Amino acid sequence: MSAPKPPFHSTTEELLYNILLKLPDVTYLTANDVNSIAKLNALILDGDIPSEQSTTSAVESIRGNVPEAGNTLAKLYSIIQGLGNLKSEDIDTLAELNAILKDADLATFADLEETLVGINDGVPLEGSTLRKLYELINTKQNKFGSTFPGTYFVSPTGNNQTGVKGDFSKPFTPAGALGLAVAGETITFLPGSYVINSSIARNGVTYTTLGGKATITVNQLNAVVYNFDALPESPQNVTIAGDFDYIIQNGGTVFNFKAGNTLRSYVVRWANAFQSDGVFMKMPTVFSTGIFEGNIDIDTTSSKVAIECRTTAATSGAGVMNLRITNKSLTTYAIKPWFIGFLFNISYTATNYGLFSQPLNAGSDNNVFVLNIKQTDVCVTYLSSGEYSGSMTGGQINLFSGSINMNARLTNCILYASPQTSSHVTALANNVVIINDQVTVLELHGTWRSCGYSRTTSSLCILAGQFYNLQFNTSVGILKISGYVRLVDTTTVTVNANEYLEVSGKLVGKALQVIQLSQGSPVVISGYIKQLEQFAPAIKSAGGGYTHLLILKGAIIESGSSSPDGIRVDAPDGIQLKLYGKSYSNKPMSGTGVVTYLVGASDDLVVDTDISVIDS
Repeated sequence: MSAPKPPFHSTTEELLYNILLKLPDVTYLTANDVNSIAKLNALILDGDIPSEQSTTSAVESIRGNVPEAGNTLAKLYSIIQGLGNLKSEDIDTLAELNAILKDADLATFADLEETLVGINDGVPLEGSTLRKLYELINTKQNKFGSTFPGTYFVSPTGNNQTGVKGDFSKPFTPAGALGLAVAGETITFLPGSYVINSSIARNGVTYTTLGGKATITVNQLNAVVYNFDALPESPQNVTIAGDFDYIIQNGGTVFNFKAGNTLRSYVVRWANAFQSDGVFMKMPTVFSTGIFEGNIDIDTTSSKVAIECRTTAATSGAGVMNLRITNKSLTTYAIKPWFIGFLFNISYTATNYGLFSQPLNAGSDNNVFVLNIKQTDVCVTYLSSGEYSGSMTGGQINLFSGSINMNARLTNCILYASPQTSSHVTALANNVVIINDQVTVLELHGTWRSCGYSRTTSSLCILAGQFYNLQFNTSVGILKISGYVRLVDTTTVTVNANEYLEVSGKLVGKALQVIQLSQGSPVVISGYIKQLEQFAPAIKSAGGGYTHLLILKGAIIESGSSSPDGIRVDAPDGIQLKLYGKSYSNKPMSGTGVVTYLVGASDDLVVDTDISVIDS
């Protein structure tokens, strides 16, 4: 390598000086290149203006192990830092701005590279900090060229003859982009309105938006925007995510996923779907994972559900649905379910129909639901097996099939437990009507205020929570009270034939009797019965000529303070009284009926044959 010529101290310093001499000969940006404020704004917005900190860091990284005395790059940087900056007050007119642009020293990369080659001759590559600096600059993408490799932009005014891959200023039509895109590439929708009545789905292609909302309308019978069911099976994932609005009209469909098993994973996100006639989404059958997120508005004219499972097989997979649904339809539910393994997070508002129709198959399970439902009194939402939480207001919540575990806020609604369900409900409930219809078991926990209880047949219900002002609208059927129940005043718990009542918690009432023995069925009390009516007994027979079985296991029975008796048995009724351990009453047992004390065999638990009386 040749020695530097005086007055230079190093070859690199001499090369940098030669660059400064040759830069004036390059092509500059002229006033003719900027003929509108819009273009100027675009140039300014796209300009790469590094911060002082980032530039200093870049200089240090390029310098490497060069000694401070020979760090000519740092010296050049110091000179640049000392230059005066152009301020806004320096430009008063557009003419002055054009003059500045005309005089601006903006070198092209081609000229800079030619200059660099000419003056860097003989300098080893590993020792040329100038070469390092040039390569760093040259790796910056040209902002006026293709900045989106692998992307086909589409717009409502796209032109397939002039469209250029990767250039958003030269977009295609959706069909034109579909004809060119291959797996691993992206079709990006620019803002505007599109009508698409033939499928644009392709295996492995990603669909997204840029710069604003893309509104896609499908408005022909049986037309599908993304018909993956028509494509060959593929393990390539489906990603359709962006600021999309979909309008569904005249029997069209936006998403038709694979009807059979698939290896695909799905990421589907949209802004809004407006459905007036058609099906927004037909679910896949078996898939790997899936995320489905967006808003759905179902119009009054819609006669089809927005999201539909297949009629022959469940939609199964590790799926997540985050939805906001408004349903104004006069004839349809929002979703026809048959899901396995899904997590739902749904905010739902409806005027005529509920969120879920009856499940296509009672075998749905392993689902987790977070539901915030607001529906009018005529709406019915059916729930199948799974874990439920959230808030449900209005209409009927039908516990329809399988095993249901719910922990939710219930307000002004009907909780209907359908036949053959096994449901565990923990609720903060207000003004809820509980209807027990032949369930396997209905167990109620939590806090219930101003609620009612009815049943259609004798099926087990367990009241394990705290019930305030509970209204019994029927006899008990098969009922266990293990929590606290405060009855509405004048309400009596009635036990009819072939029914069963067990109180291990606390039952409080204010009526002519708290418990009425009507037709000879067994009553087991191991908890606390409290009568608030001053002159009334706690338990009374109805006088229908029946013999009742009353089993007391450490019971506490408290009648009204002025009542003559705690348990009243009038002829022609009778009571067979069986005592397990000590039970207590503040009033004696009395009446004209016959009381028979049952003493068990030696292996029974009967240890006492009398009821202790504590006079008030």
